[in-house]
Amino acid sequence: MKKWFCFLLVLFLLFQGSIILAGSYDNSGSIEWESGYRESFHAERLNAATGTSDGNILVAGQAEPDKFMIYEPIVIKMTPDGEILWSKSYYPDIEKYTYTSESALVSAITEAKDGGIFLAVSHDVFDKDEEGELTRKTNTRVIKLDKNGNVKWESEFGGNKKTVPIDIIPTDDGGCLVAGESNSTKGEVSGSQILPWLFHRYFALKLDASGNKQWAYVYGPGGGESLIKVVATKDGGYLLLGESDSDTEGSGIKHHGSIDVWVVKVDKNGKEQWNRTYGGSEIDGLFGAAPCDGGVILAAGTNSTDGDVTNKDPSFKNWLFKIDETGKIIWERYYGEDMIFRPQHIIQMPGGDFVMTGRMSSFTDIAVLRISKDGNILWKEEVQDKFFCESLTAAPDGGFILTGQRPGRSYMDDAGHVIKFKPDQKDIDALESLKPYTVKYEDYAVRLSKIDVFRGTGTGFALDQVPTRLQASVMFVRLLGGEKEALEMHYEHPFTDVPAWGNDYVGYLYRYGLTKGTGPSTFDPSDIIDANSYFTFLLRALGYSDSKGDFSWKRSLEFGREMSLLSEADYNELTKYTFYRDHMAKVSYLGLKMQLKGGGTLVQKLIDNNAIDRDIAAEVGLID
Repeated sequence: MKKWFCFLLVLFLLFQGSIILAGSYDNSGSIEWESGYRESFHAERLNAATGTSDGNILVAGQAEPDKFMIYEPIVIKMTPDGEILWSKSYYPDIEKYTYTSESALVSAITEAKDGGIFLAVSHDVFDKDEEGELTRKTNTRVIKLDKNGNVKWESEFGGNKKTVPIDIIPTDDGGCLVAGESNSTKGEVSGSQILPWLFHRYFALKLDASGNKQWAYVYGPGGGESLIKVVATKDGGYLLLGESDSDTEGSGIKHHGSIDVWVVKVDKNGKEQWNRTYGGSEIDGLFGAAPCDGGVILAAGTNSTDGDVTNKDPSFKNWLFKIDETGKIIWERYYGEDMIFRPQHIIQMPGGDFVMTGRMSSFTDIAVLRISKDGNILWKEEVQDKFFCESLTAAPDGGFILTGQRPGRSYMDDAGHVIKFKPDQKDIDALESLKPYTVKYEDYAVRLSKIDVFRGTGTGFALDQVPTRLQASVMFVRLLGGEKEALEMHYEHPFTDVPAWGNDYVGYLYRYGLTKGTGPSTFDPSDIIDANSYFTFLLRALGYSDSKGDFSWKRSLEFGREMSLLSEADYNELTKYTFYRDHMAKVSYLGLKMQLKGGGTLVQKLIDNNAIDRDIAAEVGLID
């Protein structure tokens, strides 16, 4: 059905105009390197890729080493710079296969929870049917490799017809979930025939860490369901994403018109919980999808003007929309065919932006778009000279790679190809923030502990942890010199979620109008506080007021820099990276030495109010 959809889109586009693009863009993308692997590894096409936890990249596809159009899977491990670490092929006994257009084609690859590798392969086999006739069918083959590419186990599943894997993801129990398309009515991955004709339906297959089947189900009536992606959900279930052309009463699918985008939610045991279609009365096909910020981003194509499609231009539109885990549309954007002819793949980068690939009108050139997290195009770059893109994957260094094929003069010269795009600084910074934090400012915490302003959590200072709203509130009270009063007066507050040890501090801030909580009765004490919010507390301690217009809490760090309270280096650190208790200690120490709005320093005010001992303040370097 996917082939028919593509054909119909081509015909439609030949007679339609384009729409206006959403947003403006520049050409800031840049190819870092690219390489072909036909001569070195006989790679005919590279269909899939994934980053690894050790900072490298796995690419997978099929090699055509010796025999005419007899393919075997190949996996290549390389660094983000393209240096080959190892390569291995599988099914070395390919001579057992007779002439066929396919033998073993890689569909997807992913890293396992133990650092190994799961490889999903579409495997053509010949078998006798019920009448004893030799017939060809397609099975799903899953190969588990260790981190060096050595086979640990192989499992194969199928039915009496085609069972084609499309995607594979690791599961928390060390196993994996394989999802794809099946039109089998008998066998391990099959379902009863619902329609008199039987096209593909979705299937999901759960394997344990040893490759044993735990469960397998098919979804849809079989009128033409084509899977694109499977995504794990927070509740332990899965979203199966693709499209459906089933228009049958009793099918369980709310059909809008022609082809619709179709999403199925299943629980951790594969039981369907809900399904939903997206689109209008015309063709609405899905080409790419990826998890993003607790939901899913979907890259579709449509010429509908009704239903879920809010753009009323009747010409073909590239339709990008985000859904949450309940299936609700969060936002949508439309892009014209002058930007891309049709979308292909999409991923979310570490910094929050999206990268999407799409065909140009030549069908042999690729457009690469970087799109902001709210859907605006940031830049576009074209990959020309005939490149068929099969996968798009984020690289561990903050860049991304395209894998696919550059066709040769003949099919014997077709070459598996990788194109690497350089990292964006935004993604480099985001990856850096995910690394285990290295404590840098323990000395500030020690100094503050001597004046009883900064204390530990029971296991030390916990400087590598992010601070909470309640921890920041306690620091705020101490910087105001109000801890003694707070602990003696036991001021009340309306918040019901504050633990007993924090009540006096929150009550003090509430009495003096220094906090309003997050709701009428909620304070959310465990919520993480960022650098802007904490510096807002510090500015208030210095006598500045955001309520009276001295500054805005969203610009508190910028205000601090403008007032020379923060150095350029400190400002850059606090705005670019995650805010830890380590930073809170440093900022608090520097804050004690900062000038009050009315003159003098905060530490001198606290000394005058007998909140800090003068001699100890001198000992820790706060005063001369």
